[in-house]
Amino acid sequence: MKYLVLVSVVLIVYFGQAILYQFGWVIDFGGAPTYQKIYPAFYLLSITSGYAILVSYKNIRDYISELSLLFLCVLAILVMLAHGENGGFSLIINNLIIPILLSITIVFFDKKYVTIRKSIRKLLIYFFVINCLMAIFERLLQINLFLYYNGEGSMLIPWLWDIESFRSTSLHNHPLSNALVVSIMIFFIMYSDFSQKKKHVLFFLGLVALLCFNTRFAIAISVLYYSIYFLLEVMLSRNVKAFNKIGLILIMLVALVGILILMFRFDFGARIFKHGMFDEESAGARLEILHVFQNYDMKKFLIGGPSIDLINATKQTGLDHIENYWIFYLFKVGFVLTLAITFTYAFILRKYSLAFGKYHILITLFFLMISSSNNSLASGVPGISFFILSAYAFSNSFRDRINYLKGSQTISI
Repeated sequence: MKYLVLVSVVLIVYFGQAILYQFGWVIDFGGAPTYQKIYPAFYLLSITSGYAILVSYKNIRDYISELSLLFLCVLAILVMLAHGENGGFSLIINNLIIPILLSITIVFFDKKYVTIRKSIRKLLIYFFVINCLMAIFERLLQINLFLYYNGEGSMLIPWLWDIESFRSTSLHNHPLSNALVVSIMIFFIMYSDFSQKKKHVLFFLGLVALLCFNTRFAIAISVLYYSIYFLLEVMLSRNVKAFNKIGLILIMLVALVGILILMFRFDFGARIFKHGMFDEESAGARLEILHVFQNYDMKKFLIGGPSIDLINATKQTGLDHIENYWIFYLFKVGFVLTLAITFTYAFILRKYSLAFGKYHILITLFFLMISSSNNSLASGVPGISFFILSAYAFSNSFRDRINYLKGSQTISI
C-alpha cells in the first residue's frame, strides 16, 4: 500500500496535463471518455483513502475536516446537476476532491510508515530540479518539449512567439500552472530544515525557472517572499553567525548579478519590461471580469446558476473566457457553498502550514495571491495538492502538529 501512495504522488507531481496527453489521457477534451477527464491519481487515492477510513474507522475524527469538505464537494456537484449541468464535474474532482483524498492518505500512512515523508520529500525535490532545469532548457532553445494544449486540442505555437514572449511549459502544461507549483515549493523549502546554502541554491534555480515561465506576478511575489525571509531569517537572526551572514550575502549578490544578466542581456522574464506588472491584454482582462456582475442576475449569486448564464454575462462584458477561479465557483455553486468550502479548506491548509510557525499565514496568503491571479484552481492545476505535499514533506513537526489539532474541537483560522 505504501508504494500505491508513492505512485499517486508521482502521478500528481510529475504527470501534468501535457504529459498525460502524450500517453493518450486527455483531461480537458470535451469528447474524451468520462474516466479520462479525471486525473489518474484520483483512482489510486480513492483506494488509499478508502482503506485508511475503513481501517481506522474508530478514529474517524482524525479526518473530520476532510470528510466535511468531501460532503460539501459532493453537494457542489449536486447543485450543478440541479442547475441542469451535464458536465464539468471533473473540475470539482480534480481541483477540490483529489487534495482531500491526498490529505486523508497522508494523515493515515504517515503513522503507518515512518519513512514515507522522506520518500515524498525526495520525489518533490527531484521534481523541482527537473521541472526548473527543463524550463531553462526550453527557454535557451526556445522550444516546448511538451506542447501546451487548452483542452480542445489547440496547441500553442512557440515558434511564432518573439523571444520576449516565449514561455516554457515544462511538466505542467501552462506556464502559469508551472509557476504556481514552483512558487508553492519555494515557500516551504525556504522554511524547511535544509541548510542555508541548499535553500539559496534551490530558490535561485526556482527564480530562473519563473523567469522562463515569464509569469510576472509569481516572480514578484517570490522575490518579495525571499526578501522577507532573507531579512528575518538571515540578517536579523541571532542563529546565523556573522561570518555565515557575509557568505550568504555574497552568494545572494553573485546570484543577483547572474539574474540581472539573464534579464537584461538575454531577455529572461522580458514580459515584465515589455508590459510592466500590469497590461490591459493580460492583467487587465483579469480585473475586467469583475464587471461580469453587472450583467448577472444577483438573485442567483447565493446558490449559483447554469453555465449558459455565466457565458452570456462574460460575453456581454466583452471577454472570451474567465481567468479567475473564484468567479467560476461563485457562479457555479453560489456564494454560500463557496464560502463553506473555502472555510473548511482553510482549516485543512492551516493543519499543514502550522508546522511552519509564524510564517504559515504568510505562506498561505502568498499562495492565495498567486493562485487567484488566474483560473488555476478551476482548470485542473494541482495547486492545493502541491501545497499539502510540500507542507508535509518539508516539515519535521507535522506529526506533532496533527496530534495537537486532534485535541482541539474548535475549527479556527
